[in-house]
Amino acid sequence: MRYTLSLLTALLLLGCGDAPQKSSTEAESSPLQQETVTEVDKPTSIKKTVAPTLVKHEKTVEEVTTTKEAITHKAEEVQAVTTAAIDGATLFQKCTSCHGQKAEKVALGKSQIIAGWDVSKLSGAMHGYKDGSYGGAMKALMQGQVKSLSDEKIEALSEYISSL
Repeated sequence: MRYTLSLLTALLLLGCGDAPQKSSTEAESSPLQQETVTEVDKPTSIKKTVAPTLVKHEKTVEEVTTTKEAITHKAEEVQAVTTAAIDGATLFQKCTSCHGQKAEKVALGKSQIIAGWDVSKLSGAMHGYKDGSYGGAMKALMQGQVKSLSDEKIEALSEYISSL
């Protein structure tokens, strides 16, 4: 009985002195937190800090390149659809008041009849009006008309007028 009582007393005294310790696997399970672990084996209480594990980047250069190519391809498809959706007939509606429904009029009595012009001549004239390198008496008026047109719209409008 005395032996059992001595053993219980010894365990009680040894067990109560230290706080419960986390195992090293528990400390490593939360990589983003720093924890202090006390090592009981050593005679002096030396503390070591467990550094957080670095988060690995999951995307490789190859995956990023593949994604970039897919996005570029999609953007080209959208551009093609947008270009195809540009309607030269709709764009020409604002031109009809001066040039006529079939581009058959001398606009405001001062310009040439544009019906019968080919696509390159029409496109060149509109680009010239836009950058200020083309035009006569109506240059300022036409520059205001074509200034907001993109190259794609100028091409669609040129194709439509040449088909009249």
